[in-house]
Order: sequence, then C-alpha cells, then structure tokens
Amino acid sequence: MPNPHLTKGFRLAATVLIDNYWIPRQEVERYLARRQYWSQRLMTYMSQAGWQAQLDFEGSQDGLAVLGLDGQGQIQALIHLDPANLTALEAGIAPEELF
Repeated sequence: MPNPHLTKGFRLAATVLIDNYWIPRQEVERYLARRQYWSQRLMTYMSQAGWQAQLDFEGSQDGLAVLGLDGQGQIQALIHLDPANLTALEAGIAPEELF
C-alpha cells in the first residue's frame, strides 16, 4: 500500500489543481490554452443560438462553465470546461450534446 503522505506529495509536485481537476504540470499551459479557446468558441455558439453567453462557476466543484441564458436570465444551456468536455469538443462532439 503506498504511503499516502508520499503519494500526496508527489501529486502536488507533479500536478496543478485547476478548478477541481489535477492537471499534470507539463500540460497546464496547453490545458489553459485549450480552455480559453473553447470558452471563446462556446460563447460565440451560445450567442448565435440566441442566448446571452456568460462564463460562470469558476472555482466551483465542477469548475468554469459557459452558460446560455434566456431573456429572464435562466440557464438554458451549460457546458463545463473540464478536461473530458474539452476532449469531446476536440473530437467533434456537437456542443448541444454536452448540455
């Protein structure tokens, strides 16, 4: 059984916590660039769908998300910018499949 103190120390040295996700230190710059790129693309998507686009939930359990709000400010669409969703978007999954 691994020593939890050593494992935790290794995790802290080898990874960076972004929102609620541990990202390998060598991938942080690329992850943040991907997240920035997709946040812009999804903001445009939400606007073109007729919603007010907004970024929200940074620092929450699920992390940063792009929201599509109706005229009353109610959430109509929400896509978290987590590692799995970024990978799905890059694989060609349509944004509406991630709502």
